Amino acid sequence: MTNEEVLRNAGAERSLVKNIRKRQLMFLVHIIRKEGVENLSLTGCIEGTRSRGRKRLTYSGSLSK
Repeated sequence: MTNEEVLRNAGAERSLVKNIRKRQLMFLVHIIRKEGVENLSLTGCIEGTRSRGRKRLTYSGSLSK
């Protein structure tokens, strides 16, 4: 019997991904409320020149997937 069959028979669903996404969003709200380096890096208001090459993956970009 597979895990999917056991979950279906029990009437349960996998909530790990939902729980991780919820905690990520709660952390994001926590960071946005603060005024510091973290908030500046998430909002993209940092002055300077960009490095060459491919764009780096961002935390906010991973939330939109």
